[in-house]
Amino acid sequence: GSYDDLVTNTVYYSHLVSSGQADAVFAVKGAPALSISKSVTPTTDVKYHDPVTYSISLKNTGPSDARQVTLRDALPQAVTFDRWITRPSGVLLADDVIGWAGTLTASRALTFTFVAVHTGRLGDVVTNEVTFSHSITSGSVVATFTVEAGARLYLPLVAK
Repeated sequence: GSYDDLVTNTVYYSHLVSSGQADAVFAVKGAPALSISKSVTPTTDVKYHDPVTYSISLKNTGPSDARQVTLRDALPQAVTFDRWITRPSGVLLADDVIGWAGTLTASRALTFTFVAVHTGRLGDVVTNEVTFSHSITSGSVVATFTVEAGARLYLPLVAK
């Protein structure tokens, strides 16, 4: 069956002097309802090669557990992973790719918070996408920050 099904099981009986039936009814819970959000701080005028903090939240607001959920966050080339602030159980990190797979319990959220360091150039616009996948839904979201453009040098020309 499916989520939200109403299941009726009917039994029939008969005997020489009587017959009848009885029903057993139950409802199947609703489907998991997954959503994802991601933020980065700061978002503008990040100093050259300074750290930024990313926060990811994967939520299941539905009444059923979501089994076999996967999450993947491949950091862009302009940043490198530095350290965890909040690391959920089962998270893997390899070559600046964050991965998680497992069951997201009904009415729960999983939060990932980590620090990455800018390694690119002045004026970079760094966009980072995180994706999740489940048998009935998938999604992605991005977080973007900009790096300061750098100091401008002004040299006035003085003529005599």
